[in-house]
Amino acid sequence: MIARIFSLLFVVYGVHGIAFAGNGRPIEVISGVNERNYIEDAYRDASINYPGIIDKAPTQCEFILYKGFSADLDGDGNIELIVSGSLNQKLTYVMVYYLEEGKWTCNIVNSCAGGSVFDVKVIDVDNDGNEEIYSVLLDEDLRRFCRIEKLVDHKFTSLFSLDTRGGLLFSCNISLMRADEKQKYRVRIDEVEYPEKEDGDVRQRTYFYKLEQNIFVLENVYSGRQ
Repeated sequence: MIARIFSLLFVVYGVHGIAFAGNGRPIEVISGVNERNYIEDAYRDASINYPGIIDKAPTQCEFILYKGFSADLDGDGNIELIVSGSLNQKLTYVMVYYLEEGKWTCNIVNSCAGGSVFDVKVIDVDNDGNEEIYSVLLDEDLRRFCRIEKLVDHKFTSLFSLDTRGGLLFSCNISLMRADEKQKYRVRIDEVEYPEKEDGDVRQRTYFYKLEQNIFVLENVYSGRQ
């Protein structure tokens, strides 16, 4: 099944943005939701999970869109909207909007304090014909938050979840990989730990995760020093 995916462009007018789909129509026309919905839903989550970070009323907030997609994630014939961006440049979100009983419902699949969207894809990781949401966020402390979420019957299942360390003495790269189109994707994590002293060793570790029964499990670990 080939899902309809529209990469969105972000056009800035002053401090506000308007997202356009590939055919030039504003995303509001395609989805029925707009920046007001993004603000309200992110603000609601922020008041619960990030209390005190947003110190303005919703009417004084803005949602700066990074990238979005539209795709039929669960194969029910309805298009879902995947939105990524920041609320007041203080919180970063990946949100999914789907139709339920004729109304748009929002589900937050990834978030972090500060930072930015490092990567977001809508991709079929398990070769079942339906696409999943792969996202990596980078927070203000240089930690990465990776999530792979699957939508089935309006319920999300987490196939993979990882929160890495942060700081200037540690770096991490997260990627999806496979040998050919017939295989399921694997998750690769490359870590580099730098020494605090100049004569110390640089430690490197690489982790491979494979998908088994709807969850990614650790397959191999390789480590070394420089």
